[in-house]
Amino acid sequence: MKRGALMRHPQCASVIQKLIPTLRGVGLTKATKKIQIDRYSLKSDQGVSIEFLDEQDTVNRSEGWKTLFDSKDAWIQYNSVDFGNKELKTIHVKALSEIGGTLQIHLNSLKGPLLAEVIVPGGGH
Repeated sequence: MKRGALMRHPQCASVIQKLIPTLRGVGLTKATKKIQIDRYSLKSDQGVSIEFLDEQDTVNRSEGWKTLFDSKDAWIQYNSVDFGNKELKTIHVKALSEIGGTLQIHLNSLKGPLLAEVIVPGGGH
């Protein structure tokens, strides 16, 4: 069933805009598909931020998002990732680092089983 919502401008009862549902963040994300960085469920209080790939281009923001990890032990969490029934053997990560680092992927929590570890070499710009 297709649903919509109406929003009323707080200062003017005559201004009503129809909201179009996006289904953003709804349901399971398949682990075999691209996980959109801006659809995270939770992030650490410090050491991680989400920004546009090109902060200088304020008109065309369609290039996407990036996550900046600027302190040790910073993390980002995605809920509802469907790993399916077969064992997955590879992961594809697009990452740059000036000094290098390690990206770890855990199941269910920071202390959960380690699913993958990706070494990100230094020297990226």
